[in-house]
Amino acid sequence: GRNCFLYERGNVMFKKLLPSVLVLILLASACMVPVSAAGLDDVLIYDLRFSDTGEAITDAQKWAYNFEIRSGEVPIFYDYDVGINIAEFGPEAQLVVKGADIQEFENMTIEMYLKITSDSENPITLLAVTNSGVEIVAEKDAAVIGVGKGGTLEIEPFVRNEWFHLVCSIGKTEQVIYVNGEEVGRRTGETSFVGSTDSTYIGSYSYETGMELAVYKFYETAATAEDVAAMYQTVSNLGSATES
Repeated sequence: GRNCFLYERGNVMFKKLLPSVLVLILLASACMVPVSAAGLDDVLIYDLRFSDTGEAITDAQKWAYNFEIRSGEVPIFYDYDVGINIAEFGPEAQLVVKGADIQEFENMTIEMYLKITSDSENPITLLAVTNSGVEIVAEKDAAVIGVGKGGTLEIEPFVRNEWFHLVCSIGKTEQVIYVNGEEVGRRTGETSFVGSTDSTYIGSYSYETGMELAVYKFYETAATAEDVAAMYQTVSNLGSATES
């Protein structure tokens, strides 16, 4: 009888505490979700995609803009390893995305999922934003990333002939580079993007290029490590639908 009383008493206390327990569980679950990552769609400026018809298409959420292939050819094809359409940039290829005036931005993030296909000993340009000081250059012995008018970051060289995920989180007072979800470079110091910065050049710019591109996104924010982890998880799952 005493055991039954204790069970019933404990059962009553559990029922009384259950709502509070559920609230705590829900709060804990909410804290586990990167809030800033969940809200990145609200600050997405560019999301460059490639259609089945062989033409580049773009989705804009905040800015009206257009694009053009300025030089070379940019063939588009389906890559079964990646699981989506990709664009191929030869040495002279240059795709220009126009229309977003970023000179008033204090923070930005560039996300790319790409494969460097050039074996040139010379530097290779991957991306540049007009007159802003933002440029991504792959050299044989290092990768040099301009992070605005404040300066540059030099990191270990990018891998060649393999897909990798690159995120440049460029904040007004701190700039961080991530490769495959891991931080690989950090600079503390002020930067800015003052100038005529309404065009983004993907491919050749200061130098020739040579790459395949699956994802290019541009955000009006400085992405956090949690944001980048979520981005990397997304691109890591791209080819899963094609795997047997």
